[in-house]
Amino acid sequence: MVTGWKDVRVLVVDDDEDVLESVYDALLLFGCRAAKAMSLTEARASVARERPEVVICDWNLDGEHSDRFLRELAAERDVALILLTGSGRDEWQRLVTEGVVQLAIVKPFDLYALAAAVTRLNDGCGARRTCRCAG
Repeated sequence: MVTGWKDVRVLVVDDDEDVLESVYDALLLFGCRAAKAMSLTEARASVARERPEVVICDWNLDGEHSDRFLRELAAERDVALILLTGSGRDEWQRLVTEGVVQLAIVKPFDLYALAAAVTRLNDGCGARRTCRCAG
């Protein structure tokens, strides 16, 4: 279990089923109360229902960027936002520099690196950083 993450409500959003299931399963092993969504529509419904404390969200979803969804969450809720991306930095970097997301994790990554990244975020030293968690 990842220290400090027991029972934290976390939503993972990714339209790649392999990534979604891997991260979801890892969150359960970390001790989180995890939920998952494969689309922005599902994510919005899950946010309303589950009230997550942390959202881990892919950049490209449903053929669009998750920019608006993440900005809405940042403005409306007290939630930590972690961006997963395989896209070029120019596309999403402004979300980090503007403080919309607290951490960006670049794909590919391994689950141990994800655990380390969320632990750093939880410890308060991951804010406004990009984690190149190559696996």
